[in-house]
Amino acid sequence: MPEKLINDLIAGNLKKPETGESIKIPIRKILIGSGVIKQILSLLSELNFPKRISIISDDNTHLAAGAEIERMLCKDYEVSSVVLPPDLQPDERNIELLHAYTSASEAYIAVGGGTISDIVKYNSFQQKKPYICFPTCPSVNGFTSSTSSLIISGYKKSVQATLPKAIIADTDILVQAPERLIITGLGDCMARPTAQADMLLSHHILGTAYNKYLFDIQNDYEKELFENVNLLAKRSFTAIENLMSLLLVSGLSMHISGSSQTASGSEHLIAHYMEMMFDGKYPHIYHGEQIAVTSITAAKIQESLLAKELIEIKPIYYQEKPILKKFGEKLGKRFLDEVIKKNITEENAGKLNQKFKENWKDIRQQILDIHISSEKLEEIIKSIKGPFTYKHLTWEHKDYDEAINQCALTRDRFTFLDLAMIVRQN
Repeated sequence: MPEKLINDLIAGNLKKPETGESIKIPIRKILIGSGVIKQILSLLSELNFPKRISIISDDNTHLAAGAEIERMLCKDYEVSSVVLPPDLQPDERNIELLHAYTSASEAYIAVGGGTISDIVKYNSFQQKKPYICFPTCPSVNGFTSSTSSLIISGYKKSVQATLPKAIIADTDILVQAPERLIITGLGDCMARPTAQADMLLSHHILGTAYNKYLFDIQNDYEKELFENVNLLAKRSFTAIENLMSLLLVSGLSMHISGSSQTASGSEHLIAHYMEMMFDGKYPHIYHGEQIAVTSITAAKIQESLLAKELIEIKPIYYQEKPILKKFGEKLGKRFLDEVIKKNITEENAGKLNQKFKENWKDIRQQILDIHISSEKLEEIIKSIKGPFTYKHLTWEHKDYDEAINQCALTRDRFTFLDLAMIVRQN
C-alpha cells in the first residue's frame, strides 16, 4: 500500500477532496528499495537526462554512493564529481562555489543528506537545470519539498527552490547511515501531530486553510513507523524504507499545500528560535534531533490547553517598541511585519469567545483525535536512544524557556504558543 500511494501521487491518481482536481507533482519517478542504485542508468535514459552531469556529494557520501554512481555513468555520460567537505554550511559562499564548480554541467545528481539536497536544489532552481536526488540517509523531509533551507546574510531562511526529476533511495545504502542521522529522520517525523494540531487550531481561530487529506496521506507510513520504531535501531530494511517513505510523503504534503505548515508548527518555531538567537553558542545539533525535543515540548503545551473545559481569550496588539527593543532594528522589523497579522481586536476576541462557548468541546475533540501524547512521543524517540529533553542537546534552561515564550513573535503562523499567550487564566 505505501508504495502504491507514492506511485499514485506521481501518476496524478489522487484528487484534492475540496475540488476534485488531480494532485500533480513534477517528480517523475521515486525508487525505494534494495539495489535500486542499479536502475540509475535506465532511469536517466527514461528521463532523457542531459549528458553533462555533475555528481555532488561530500567526503562521506561520495564513498557511500557517489563514486559508484560515477563509475556506473562514466561510459555513457560526461560525468564530473564535486566532493564537498562534510561540515558544509548551506550559505551564499558555498552556493556560489557550487555554481562555479558546475557551470559547464547541464544537470546534477545530489548524493547525500539534507544540506547537499538544499544547495543542489537551489542551484538547480537558479540555473534552470534538472537534478536527481539520491539520499544516503533517511534524515529529513526536505528531499521532496520545493524549498531550500539556506543561511542568507547570517540567518537561516526557507527560500524557493525546485523538486528533483526523480529520487533514488537505495535501502542497502540507507541502512548503513550513521545512527544519529536515522534518529534525526525519526525526530523530523515527530512534528506531524503537533503541526497538524496547530494548523487545525489556526483554522478554527483565524479561518486559515486546513486540508486534512494532506495529513491523511501520511497516516499509514506513520502508524507503521511508530508502532515498530524499535526496528529502526536494528536497522531493519523494512523500517528504514518506511522511514524514508514517510519523510518523502511529508515533504510532498508541503509541496502540494504550498506551505510548510503540514510538517512545521510550534515545534519548529521553538527550534528555529534556538538556532537563530543562540547561533554559535551550542555545538552542532541536527535538525531532527531538535525537532524530537521541541515536539515533545509542544505536545505538552497543547495538552495543558486542551485539558481546559472552556477557554477565554483576551485581545492582543503587538507593539513596535518592545519588539524592536527585544530583537533589534533589523530582525525586529522583520518579525513585526509577521506578528501584527496575528493581532486580535477586542471585537474579534469577543466573537471568538462566543465561538468557544458554543464549540470548544467539539474543537478540542477534533484536535485530540489527531494528537499524539507527549508521553508517547517521548517513548518513541527513547526507543532508539534519541534526545527527549533540552538537556540532551546541551541547551541551557533559560535559553530554551526564552525560545518557548518568545518564538511566536517571529512568524505570522498561529499556534498553541499564541493561544497560551492570550488565554485568560482562571
